[in-house]
Amino acid sequence: MPCAIPPLDQSTTRVGRGRGVGFNRLCSTASPARRAEMHCVADQLHAGMDFIADRGSPVLIPVDGTVALKSEDSGPGYNRAMRGYGNSVVIRVDQPVPGLPTPFFYSVNHLNVPSPLVVGQRVTAGMQAGVVGNTTNGQFRTMPPHLHFEVRTRPFPGSYDRDTIDPAVLWEGLGIDWLNHSLVGGRQSGGQLLVRRGGPSDCSATTRRPVSGLALFGLYGLGTDVTHVDPASPEIKGKYASKGTSTKSMDENGPEAEPPDYQEVVPESASYNMPLIAGATAIALLGGLYLLKKKRNRSVDGLAAYEREARMYEAKERAKYAEHPSPRNEPVIFSLQKKRGWFDKAQGAKFSDIGWL
Repeated sequence: MPCAIPPLDQSTTRVGRGRGVGFNRLCSTASPARRAEMHCVADQLHAGMDFIADRGSPVLIPVDGTVALKSEDSGPGYNRAMRGYGNSVVIRVDQPVPGLPTPFFYSVNHLNVPSPLVVGQRVTAGMQAGVVGNTTNGQFRTMPPHLHFEVRTRPFPGSYDRDTIDPAVLWEGLGIDWLNHSLVGGRQSGGQLLVRRGGPSDCSATTRRPVSGLALFGLYGLGTDVTHVDPASPEIKGKYASKGTSTKSMDENGPEAEPPDYQEVVPESASYNMPLIAGATAIALLGGLYLLKKKRNRSVDGLAAYEREARMYEAKERAKYAEHPSPRNEPVIFSLQKKRGWFDKAQGAKFSDIGWL
């Protein structure tokens, strides 16, 4: 599969985060209701690879294939199977790639506007699939512009956990290396995708020409070497430049290096306040249950004491009546029986209702 390329210009953009389980700030700082709505937790699987880029940056088809599915952010083109992916396109690849099943599927997601591609269309590497955006079908309103790239064993619908494959496997099979990344918060983040010189995706006219990388080194300190094709070279840069430009800074220490939902450092409000609130709520709930049970026990004890006194008094009255039968004593006995029966009916039933405590 010759001449595959990264979906975004690697001379001006970079990888935000890769596949794996790690901290998700977007979910950690959300309210419980919002978290339930998004079906997410603080530490969860990110099933694809995100690229940091300006809104409107051209997104190109990286690998030849056929459009298998298309979904739009809203309207009649919205496919519920791809809820949360916004404007997106799924490509089926029938050619074998080392490390992947045949066929496999990849998708480009969160595009700013619906893709011009149509289902069933044959696509080749370098064709434009759309432009970077942050459409999510209204699911993640605070998400900044970026490209989410995902590889699957079968098309949507499917399992986000079981059917996805690490995109790094695809790039490795295509001879594209993911360099200068680091493990942050449980996931590989940062770096860029560079075409391996002489590999299956190197289609430059002179494959053995050394690359100085000075242009890149002066821009963001990463540079290249003789084993990779310079992403700013005319052979690669021209494919993206013909579709548009991106001005995202490659400064690793710049304020835009990590968009909010990529930030892997837990904010103090999320790391401390949430456990304190949860602990206080649990203590208050347990305290309430304890007081309720204590009140019930006091009431039951009071009822038992009344019963004992009433029975003792009634036993004395009955003994007195047995020794000296008299009409005067009979109403007292019946009155006590009636009073105890009323108490049992009014109070006993009330306490039995909360007998589960």
